[in-house]
Amino acid sequence: PPPLACGDAAPKYGMTDRGLEMWCEADGKAHGPYQAWTVGRKKLIEGKFDKNRPDGAWVWYYKDGQRRAQV
Repeated sequence: PPPLACGDAAPKYGMTDRGLEMWCEADGKAHGPYQAWTVGRKKLIEGKFDKNRPDGAWVWYYKDGQRRAQV
């Protein structure tokens, strides 16, 4: 996956049972873009945080890459 554009926040990465999670962190809080990817490099979730709170549209994908839902 491409790196996140975190601006002044620090990029963070972690492996879960689903695959790779990527987010930006400022002052110990998730702040900026968030993405989750399968082990096979398919995007599962895409969204954005503002000081640990979901902000704006979030999109979930099926493992085949097709869009599943957006809120």
